[in-house]
Amino acid sequence: MRKFCKYHFDTLTLIGSLIIASILRIVVPFNMVFQNGRVVFNSVDAYYQLHFADLITAHFPQVSFFDPYLGSPFTNTPLFNLLLAWLGRLFGNLDVVAAYLPVILVLLTIVSVFVIAKTAFNNKWITSLSVLFIAILPGLFFNRTQLGAADYHCLEIFLLTTMMMWTILFLKEKWIYLRVCYIGLAVCTFIFYYWAWMGCFVSIGIFTVFFYAWFTLLWARKHFKIKHHIMLHGSVIAIILGLLIYSYIGKPYYDEPTQFQLLVRYGVDIFRWRFSLVASEELPLLYLGQASGSGQLLDLRTVWGYFGFLFFFALTGLGMLIYRVQKYRQPTEILLLVWTIVMLLLTLAMRRWAYYFAVNVAILSAYSCWAIGKALIIKKVVQVR
Repeated sequence: MRKFCKYHFDTLTLIGSLIIASILRIVVPFNMVFQNGRVVFNSVDAYYQLHFADLITAHFPQVSFFDPYLGSPFTNTPLFNLLLAWLGRLFGNLDVVAAYLPVILVLLTIVSVFVIAKTAFNNKWITSLSVLFIAILPGLFFNRTQLGAADYHCLEIFLLTTMMMWTILFLKEKWIYLRVCYIGLAVCTFIFYYWAWMGCFVSIGIFTVFFYAWFTLLWARKHFKIKHHIMLHGSVIAIILGLLIYSYIGKPYYDEPTQFQLLVRYGVDIFRWRFSLVASEELPLLYLGQASGSGQLLDLRTVWGYFGFLFFFALTGLGMLIYRVQKYRQPTEILLLVWTIVMLLLTLAMRRWAYYFAVNVAILSAYSCWAIGKALIIKKVVQVR
């Protein structure tokens, strides 16, 4: 038994983390969600999602996803509502299913984090700390994945993390048939992700930057001369400027923009730090104040509330990961680095991305804690000798 626990310590930690996450997300808020024989959801958005699920159940198979309140059929992505309606019809109680679904999805997300950490670092301590940290991490990630949080954000987190898991497995695998299976699963996950949220195109940005960094670090560095690097990076900058010009000048605002133009404009606008917004979740992470603009920058109270001390360990782990990428140039580590930097920038520009960035914080803080602990133990052993 002792030998089994030694060799399967990370798996046992995963089971314990799943139990801890279930207790924190089900047992603690249970009496607040289930009151007097009815389900009380913890946000207005949850009732909005249940509204669509009720319509799907009542009018199936003649279902329309047009929302007259929002004025566009593209403003409501149907996967989460379809999942709620199908599971509600299967188990006979839509409200109960909607209350428990976020917890089920976060448990699956923890399993994906386990596979990512184990595949990328091949270290049982980093893997164990990753799943433990993601299970107890506070802030938006916890709020979006607890009992009664019936919104599509929990599905977004699960699908993006799972897509990254399949991609990392693809990069690590040597057998060609498994590589084909993994990339096929990643593509299928992206399709589901597209049906779950229109902002799924951020994953395309992550993979685009990853392939660019991979090509630059692993091939162009050996075969390109300085003039070739200038031409390569200059072409990339020219393409980005062309996209911005197309989105902002190619078609004026008073004309109806295409979905691609809206996507590029949104990607630029979140970095403009405009504080005259309606939702406080659209404010920058390091800004404390009202959406009207009355507040102060470079405030760490929101960071502390969302991530606690793990945020600073994650930044340390990010620096260590940059060093490892420069030294070893492993594709899995390059992807993890690009994924983390993109999510960090998005979170700094708009704090609502914090529930995505929580996965990266858990993995990198686990890596930095292991590295720091290992260095301290080695130093102590040297001093004893």
